[in-house]
Amino acid sequence: NLPAKCVVTIYTLDGKFIRQYNRDERGAIPEGNNRGIPAAQVIPDIEWDLKNSKGIPVSSGVYLIHVQAEDLGERTLKWFGINRQFDPAGL
Repeated sequence: NLPAKCVVTIYTLDGKFIRQYNRDERGAIPEGNNRGIPAAQVIPDIEWDLKNSKGIPVSSGVYLIHVQAEDLGERTLKWFGINRQFDPAGL
């Protein structure tokens, strides 16, 4: 359940930058004939494709997720584990 407007940054445990998402999903304020997007339709999450900022899949491991919201402050999730299956075809 992410805030509608926030910045989500993903790091490795040793602090290396992996990826950043700038989220702005606030519902639009209706103006004239434009009804905007009702707040109830705002999606409460971000779907990470498990790739870094250059589009390369990340390795198995533990990652830190830092969320910063303008009005609410910031918080770091302690970890996010990824376990990829071994693919012998890649050898």
